[in-house]
Formats: sequence, C-alpha cells, structure tokens
Amino acid sequence: MKVKCIKIKKKSSTFVNYNEYENENLRDFMKNFGLENLTDKELLGQLLCLEISGCKDRDEIISIIKENKPGAIYVNNFESKEIKEITEIVNSVTKYPVLVVADVEHGPAGVFKDCDVELPNPMAWGACDDESLVERAGELTGKIARKLGVHLSLSPVVDINLNKNNPLVNIRCPSDSAKEVLKIGGAFARGMQKNGYLMATAKHFPGDGVDDRNQHFCTTVSGLRKGIMKAVKRKCIRYPIFRREHPKTLKRRIFWEDSVLFLSLRGYRRRARCGQVLRYGYDSRLEIRFNAA
Repeated sequence: MKVKCIKIKKKSSTFVNYNEYENENLRDFMKNFGLENLTDKELLGQLLCLEISGCKDRDEIISIIKENKPGAIYVNNFESKEIKEITEIVNSVTKYPVLVVADVEHGPAGVFKDCDVELPNPMAWGACDDESLVERAGELTGKIARKLGVHLSLSPVVDINLNKNNPLVNIRCPSDSAKEVLKIGGAFARGMQKNGYLMATAKHFPGDGVDDRNQHFCTTVSGLRKGIMKAVKRKCIRYPIFRREHPKTLKRRIFWEDSVLFLSLRGYRRRARCGQVLRYGYDSRLEIRFNAA
C-alpha cells in the first residue's frame, strides 16, 4: 500500500504544522498507530463510513459489515437498542472500535425511533438569538446522543441562507448573516462537544445556500466561509472564483490549502461522491492521511 505525505511550508509564526509524521519512516508510522498488522483491505475499511438505514434488511447489513469491516457507520431511523447491536457486530469483526456517525441536527429524535427529544429547526435558533440557550440545547443533544451510542454528529449546518429557494439549507440554517450563523452554529457545536460528548461537524464545505439546485444530484455553486468545528463535511460544490469546470472539493488548493491551513483543521477525510469523481477526476495530490488529533 503506497502512502504519500504532503509537505507543508510554514507560512507564519502562528501556523501549526499538522504533518508531524512527515519525516518518519512509514513502517514506524504504522506501528505508532498499531496498524502494522492490518491487511490492505482492513486499512481501507478503516477509511469507510458505511451508511446504514433502519429500513434495510438486517442480514444484508451484517453481511456488508463483516465483508468490509468499516471504521465508521452512519446510522439513521433506528431504535437505540438496534444501534447498540450493530455497533457490537462491527466491533466484533474489526480491530479498532467503530465510530458511530449520525445527523443529529436538531436533537436525537431525528435519528432514534425511540427518542422524543427533538429541537426546533436551526432557523428557530437564529430567531430566538439566545447563544447560551442554543449551547445548552447542544449540550443536552450531545449527552443524550452519546448515551445512545453516537460519537460524531454531522451537524451543525453552517451554510448561509442566501437563497430562499435552496432545497437543502433553508430551515436547517440559523440565518442569512454569516456573523449570526457563526454565533448560533458555534454555540450548538460547543454544546455538543462539551465534556467530550460528541464531535461536531461543520457542513457543507465549501458552502451551500446560494444555488437553487440540490448538490446531491449535481455540482452547485457557492463560496467559502469560516467556522470553528472539529471536522468538516464536504460536498461537490463549484467555487467559480477559481477554475469553473470542477467541483472544488476535488481540488488540492481549495480543500487542502484553504481549509486545512486557513481554517486550521487537524486532518481531514475524503468523501467525494463517486459520480463526481468519475465525471471530473480528482487531484492526485489529495492523499488520505492518518492524524493523531
């Protein structure tokens, strides 16, 4: 398995060099993380986040898990006991504990069938404009979701609601003001991450809310923005101030230099949609990395 590290030049005295293992021998690097005994297939499995829905056949789910040994699973529309059961199945076939991921955008009720703790949509958070209240809501969300087995939340949505016809952002976003989005979205993220309950994720990089099309089905247009989270979830969105023809999440300059360096993110995950990669190709300098963050 060939692993290539990207060397980063120090831009200022305040820049943090996240490539702390760039000078280590690959074998030593693998040993540090206990990866030296994994096969190539097991290593690749650690990079997968398998989407599991409550409507799928249980035998099929178990078969997929045993075949791929994923590092993470995305759960939705399950009872909490089912998520616990699936987590135990994954952990029984992998050498590392699985990361359980969910879209806990407005309370755990949107993920768990047997949980009735649901918050208003984020647009209401912006309307109430109470940062401490939203942070407390995030804390309770994180505490409940963690108790029910979730480790990482794919929220909050920190896009800017600039187009009322946008099919994805709309009520999922606090405001059409970047300052308000950062304040309210940041408060919810701080709450979820308090006491180590959950890891919060800022989405959708590099920004949605401008186009009136659905970026799940086509490459939409938007711009970059700044946020303070533990992770980012990226989508195939065009950023036309640079080159127009490709989704910028497939390009090294936008994703690596402008997000990892500018936003000071500790590592990243590559989750470009296969259809977009097949259509446009991708920058080979974007390499999957392990990070001790």
